[in-house]
Amino acid sequence: MLTYKDCLDWAELEQGEVDAIGEHEHLDRFIALAYGDNLNHQRDGARRMRKILIDDIRVAQRHHDFRHAQELKQTLTRHIKNHPL
Repeated sequence: MLTYKDCLDWAELEQGEVDAIGEHEHLDRFIALAYGDNLNHQRDGARRMRKILIDDIRVAQRHHDFRHAQELKQTLTRHIKNHPL
């Protein structure tokens, strides 16, 4: 039986990326994981994922949640490294 972790590894996503998708799209973590996997298989998926992360960073900053904004920035940095355009 596949675990959530197995699916996360298979999708080549970090938990922070899945969390950002869920936050941005208002999705359950399993649906966000599938959405992220789908993005990874689209030609413009890396660009779209970056936009999601940047949008989430801006929302966190507007709400003065600077700790969360910093976590999202770290996720964005790792995403850029792991998924170059």
